[in-house]
Amino acid sequence: MTEQWFPFSGTAVDNGAAWLLSTFDGDGALAALKTDVRIERDAVSVRCGALVKVIRGARGGYPGSLQDVAKNCPCGRSCCIGFVVVCCETGEVVNSAAGIWNECSEENNQSGTESA
Repeated sequence: MTEQWFPFSGTAVDNGAAWLLSTFDGDGALAALKTDVRIERDAVSVRCGALVKVIRGARGGYPGSLQDVAKNCPCGRSCCIGFVVVCCETGEVVNSAAGIWNECSEENNQSGTESA
């Protein structure tokens, strides 16, 4: 089965064992292991199922038309940073969406992989 990769709307900066992914508009940032990020010709993608750490959550509101994008999250809440959807409690990348929102509380913004 082929791995699925979601485009990330932003930049990637090498942070040692991880990549620091920041949105172009500065409204969100993630840390992801290098094995979960692909960079080709300045285009950044994140692997579906990657465990990321939300460094800075987006400030946008949850778009009503996209309420089903978090259906794969056990807690039913998500954030969308750089068009990548992340589950609040687990930090798992589950989808891609054209929106900006943050349903995660501040304590959950540090979830995901501890090594990222």
